[in-house]
Amino acid sequence: MKKVIGLNTRVERMRNQRRKRYIKVGFFTSLVGILFLISSVILSSIPGTFAWFTSETKATGTIQNATTPDLLTIKGSEVIYGKNCSLAHTISIKNISDLDTTVRVSVVTNEGEKVLREQHLNRNETLWTNPKDLTAILANDCSTDHIEYRIHAFTNFVSEPFVVTVDPTKMKDVKPEDSSSTSDEK
Repeated sequence: MKKVIGLNTRVERMRNQRRKRYIKVGFFTSLVGILFLISSVILSSIPGTFAWFTSETKATGTIQNATTPDLLTIKGSEVIYGKNCSLAHTISIKNISDLDTTVRVSVVTNEGEKVLREQHLNRNETLWTNPKDLTAILANDCSTDHIEYRIHAFTNFVSEPFVVTVDPTKMKDVKPEDSSSTSDEK
């Protein structure tokens, strides 16, 4: 019987040791869990960020819209005075931006705007107006003191006037042909 009693005590000792281990592991796990809950409650009540690692950057800047000289180069030729108060003038528009656009050049008259030329321009392409088209639109008006172009591009982001002054004395210096003098010479 002694052997049987020894086994029981030995088995009981092992059970007691296991119980103590389980109690220690359970106590430690419970302690860690409680500490985690308490720390998360305390940290969540602190105002600010909840991230453990933070970085912060500050930057300032300004935004400036492009102007017409940033997008297009507009140049005009000298005005050529012809017979019967006709005028010849050419305008060139070069697309210096990185974007493609359609450029429309209109002439402002007493009747409103009349389209002189419209063309799609890729980067670094140039549009030239035809002086004969300008003469046809202005219709030999001797009272003209300026030519006003209206340039539209970039879906009307650019809507610029381009005014060329005309010297009325030069228009009158070039005399219109007189029909009576030409018939007398024949």
